Parts: sequence; C-alpha cells; structure tokens
Amino acid sequence: MKKLSLLFLSFFVTSIISIAQELPTNWTGDTGIDIFNEATDFHGGAHSAKIAVNTGTQGNCDFGNATILPVTAGNTYTVKFWYKTSDHVKALAALVWTGASATYPGTFSLAAATVWTEYTFSGTVPAGATALVINIRFYDQASFVAGEIQYIDDLTFESPTGTPIAVTNGDLESWPVDEQAPVATFTPANAATNVPVSTNITIAFDEAVRNIDNTEITDGAVLNALLTLKTTDAMGADVPFTATIDATKQLITIDPTSDLLNDQAYYVALAPVEDAADNATVASYILFTTIAVTTPALTLTAPVGGETFDAGETVTITWTSENMTGEPIQIDAQIYNGTTWEWISIMAPTANDGTENFTIPADALYGTQYRIRITGTVNTTVTDES
Repeated sequence: MKKLSLLFLSFFVTSIISIAQELPTNWTGDTGIDIFNEATDFHGGAHSAKIAVNTGTQGNCDFGNATILPVTAGNTYTVKFWYKTSDHVKALAALVWTGASATYPGTFSLAAATVWTEYTFSGTVPAGATALVINIRFYDQASFVAGEIQYIDDLTFESPTGTPIAVTNGDLESWPVDEQAPVATFTPANAATNVPVSTNITIAFDEAVRNIDNTEITDGAVLNALLTLKTTDAMGADVPFTATIDATKQLITIDPTSDLLNDQAYYVALAPVEDAADNATVASYILFTTIAVTTPALTLTAPVGGETFDAGETVTITWTSENMTGEPIQIDAQIYNGTTWEWISIMAPTANDGTENFTIPADALYGTQYRIRITGTVNTTVTDES
C-alpha cells in the first residue's frame, strides 16, 4: 500500500524533512541553512552545531557569532574553529570588520572531513578597523545536494595572535531550553473525505520522538502499543495493521493489512510521546472517511516530492485511480516561464494505465518549485499533484 504524502517536487534540489530549527545562544543563522543542537558528536564539551546547508547561494549560508570583538588596526589576528564537513561543502571564516571592508579568506576548510579538523586563518587587522564579527560561511562544491550536514565547534579568536579575546559561546555549549512538545501532522487530515481505500496513514513529527518513559520507539509491539485504528470511532471494530517508524524517529507509517472499506469512517489515535527534552504530547486522534464505491479518484504515487532530477533525465510518473476506467489522464507540470511559475501540459492526454514517462527538456532551468499534476479528462475536478 502506498504512503499518502503530497510534497513539492524539486528538479535538481532535494528537499529535507522540515524539523524545528534551533539556534545556540549568541549565534545567528542565515536563510540558506538550518542549525540544530548536536549532543552526540562534538569536539569539546558536550555540544556542537549541526548545520544543514540547503542552497548553493553562499551569501545565504552564514552561521555567525554575535560577539563584537575589539581589534587594533595593524595587529595580527588568528581565527580558529573545529569542523566536520560533507563531501560537497567547504567552509571559511568570513570576517566582518567595523571600519573596513569584510575579509573572505582564500583559506577553506576541507570537504569530506569525517573527523574533527581544525580550521585556522591568520592575518593583519586592516587599516581603519576597530571591531570584528565572525561568521562561518559554507560553500557548495561540485555535485552538492541540498541538505548536506556539517558540524561546527569551538570558535576562538586571538589578537594579537597568541592573545585570546573571548568569543561569547564560541564553544557552542549554551542553547535555549526546549519547552515545546513535538507537533504531529496526520495524513489523511482530520475530517478528510474521499480518501482512497489503498491509503496508508502517516503521522509526521517536527522533531524526533520517543516513549514518555525515555525509551526508544521501535517497530513492532512497542510502536503498535501507541497506535489505534478502528472503524467509525473509538468504540468501533479494530482494523488490523502493521506500523513502522523511520530512522529519524519523525515519521510513523500505518499500513492496514488489507484495503479499507469504501464509504467508511475510520478512527486513528496516537498515545502520548515526547522529545529528548521530556516535552510530552497529549493523546490525539483523527477521523476520516474513505471514498464511496462509485466516486472517481486519482492519486499521484510518483514523484511524490523531494526527488532530484537533472535536465535531460527521463522521469517515470505513476498514479492509481478508482472508478475512472478508460478515462484518459491529463499530465501537467508547474514550469518557470522566466517571470512566474505556471501550469502547462507536458504531453497529450494519456491512457489511464498508471504510468507514463516524461523527459525533462535539456534546457530546463534550475528550480525548487517544479510540481506535477494529474487530472481526469472527463471528471475534470478529479486531480492530484505533488
């Protein structure tokens, strides 16, 4: 049975699961990166910053310490930090001076540094400079894929070189206290109607979850004990299912043992879970109703979003349908026309056989908002997209 999920389709750029970003005390994060408190992989102390680089636009990839460091023009200085990098990302210390132009050294970190490695850059404080703010800027390399993970720890500054000047929270040990319980998103949504009978039910969280006794949620009896699936309501008949939780502990998938009944209300419940800071959810549930026997329906099964495709690549589009036998299917794509994004037909209506290949034009522009839509040609209000 398929996983029901509607996400943006990205040509060339892989999306990542949206999770609650964190910022260490006295640090700032740019629009092209997501920052998280890392408590299992660090250089010193008990924390580091885990950073997902989501774009190749370097000017949007600064991780900055807000300390204003006093300097004297003509003095030497040395910036150091420790790092681990992915295969296709490098970093450097971007130095923003008060009274002088910013310095972007030609000295980069290594890419693919799988062990903690020290970055060091030394220079002379430029004429006119009276203060400094240090950013760590990330640069994409060939074959970069959005979402690649980096780690940063233990930023220090000396001026003159050999004389430390304190960088507030440079060791990345201070993080805001997490007081927010995980947020669960059910698919289908509460009160959804015309849900296909082949649907899997998913529960996505904005952060990793565990049992409220601090133990890990694992597939099998542990996970099943948290879940309820019944017909009609909480007093209805049990519906057999298997359930899994992904490696990130953020996505639960409930797979009914057989197709659901047509035109039937279903009840899905989740017992309380918590995050690593002991913030617990409350018990929650949804109700949804499956499609009637005669109601037409289309469900796009691939691409579902998050895939990476290159110009010139052939993409296989697949779907399922109900009560639409013999009806041709229209396939459209949301395309950038140089000014705006618009829906256009990418082929003539095709047989409703559940699959069709499409070759992306060789001159297709880079973008992260490409989408696919399927629509009935007789039942024109029956549609699905990703």
